[in-house]
Amino acid sequence: MRTVLVLPDAPLPTGSAAGRWYYHLAATLPTLTETLDVFYIYDSEAQAAQVRELLGDGPNISGFVRGTAKSKLASAREPYRYHFSDAMTSALENRLLEPYDVLHLEQLWTGWIGLAHKARSLLNVHYLFCIDLKRAPYSSFKDRLLRQRSLQSEKELLRSFPFLTTVTGRLEKEVATIAPVASVQTLPFAFDVARYEPKTAATGESLTVGLVGSFNWFPTLSAARRLVSNIWPHIKKAVPEARLSLIGRSANDFQLPADSSDIQIFADVDDIEEFFKTLDVMVYAPDDSSGIKVKVLEAMAWGVPVVGNGAAFEGLSVTDGENVGLSETDEGLCSRAVKVLTDRNHARSIREEARRLVDEHYATNGTLTTLLTMYESIRDTAG
Repeated sequence: MRTVLVLPDAPLPTGSAAGRWYYHLAATLPTLTETLDVFYIYDSEAQAAQVRELLGDGPNISGFVRGTAKSKLASAREPYRYHFSDAMTSALENRLLEPYDVLHLEQLWTGWIGLAHKARSLLNVHYLFCIDLKRAPYSSFKDRLLRQRSLQSEKELLRSFPFLTTVTGRLEKEVATIAPVASVQTLPFAFDVARYEPKTAATGESLTVGLVGSFNWFPTLSAARRLVSNIWPHIKKAVPEARLSLIGRSANDFQLPADSSDIQIFADVDDIEEFFKTLDVMVYAPDDSSGIKVKVLEAMAWGVPVVGNGAAFEGLSVTDGENVGLSETDEGLCSRAVKVLTDRNHARSIREEARRLVDEHYATNGTLTTLLTMYESIRDTAG
């Protein structure tokens, strides 16, 4: 199987959330396919150097600096197309002049540079704007126009590709509704769990509730607002010594209430593991959102009990009270977080069972069977 893999971010096991999956693909597929050529985007030379150190610097892996928007018209016509530079597009087209079996495109917007080769392409969808931004307010008239065009483009791209995969069953159903003619399957998410050494006990005298994510993404922003406004005050009342940490990209932009002396913000941190391991429980309950929440999986891998709603655990085989705390109500979320903070035996059981679940279902071993089957189907259909 001669495969060409296109990634919209650097394939790093400690990089972006999606980058963990991309690393799994780039590191594992060479052992499963005849040839693999990887084209990826990076945001800094340090990122590119990390990729070279982990995956080598051979001719089969090529990195390109992320592009920038050239014009408002181009951005409106093909939203997010600008991430893929002219140099990357040209190099990819040159590679596709040579024989190949499958062009594997990760994440929806990568589809822009694969449209001319859609008969031999597989497009993997991580999330959908039509779900994630359904309740998000517009920040400006320009934002309204861009979002409307993005939603249109989302449907157009999905309906353009005959072979699609998604990271959760819910997404599979939604995508199949949008693109009923396409072949759509769920591709199980996986990451390098062995890199995660779990914590085994409470962090110290004070107990820390936390939320980790990208605060410039509406699902995380909505989860933070709900936690700070509706859940945290009741946790604090029940556990006076507790404190709250908000951690992640653009966290400084989050508006705290006037009385927030017990809330700390850690924005754009370099070592996310260090901050995860300060947490005694992570509470994440966003508005309706789609896809795997990688930060939830990472918390479970690092031994941090997670309390959340159905949206937080989409695509994960979790059980309330066994390996997570699961509730749709503020009261239920609060009570489950308080139990983790005050019952050490319960917290230890949740930690251990969550890690066992991650090891059994989301580690990298044997997760690509579905993908290879899809590759074969594409090759056989395209001829």
